[in-house]
Amino acid sequence: MALGLFLWGNLAYPPLKAGLSKKALKVIAWGSQRSYCAFLIHFSFILLANAIYIATGLAAHENGLIALLLMLGVLMSSWCAANYLYRWVELPSMKLKI
Repeated sequence: MALGLFLWGNLAYPPLKAGLSKKALKVIAWGSQRSYCAFLIHFSFILLANAIYIATGLAAHENGLIALLLMLGVLMSSWCAANYLYRWVELPSMKLKI
């Protein structure tokens, strides 16, 4: 990461003609706004999925596909929860005047 920032850190943000569409830039902006909320909440979803995987006996089947699908569900649900955490907690807290 440090090497990448050293080499390309001074470059301007890529213009739309550089291959990124407006939709791709909107997706990047959406994800970057919610990334800290996802960081805060993601680990608890991983622990919950791990507990479900072990408690229900799915680990005994030794099927990696079940574990991968569970982790995909964790990824999707944690980003959904991060979206709501951003909307309901982070945005209103920006308006607080302390």
